[in-house]
Amino acid sequence: MNKEEKYIEYYEKGIKIYEKEEFKDVISEKRLLNIKNCYNEYLYWYNHSEWLHRIFRCKKSACPVCNLKNKAIKFYNFKDRAFELMKEY
Repeated sequence: MNKEEKYIEYYEKGIKIYEKEEFKDVISEKRLLNIKNCYNEYLYWYNHSEWLHRIFRCKKSACPVCNLKNKAIKFYNFKDRAFELMKEY
């Protein structure tokens, strides 16, 4: 299983969990719709990988893949800053 297939699995699990009745108070319908749109966009470009594209990201903290990517971006930014500080000292 490659990275893209894992992301699709994360989307499906997240949407399945958020659609449950006990999560109606936690996540709004609009946010759930944003996550579903993000998932549909990702699936579309995953199935049409021969075209050049830019993947839409909803950038919501409730979205499983966007949250994962946001955390990775923050991690690498902190890592770069740490290396810069190490070079100075």
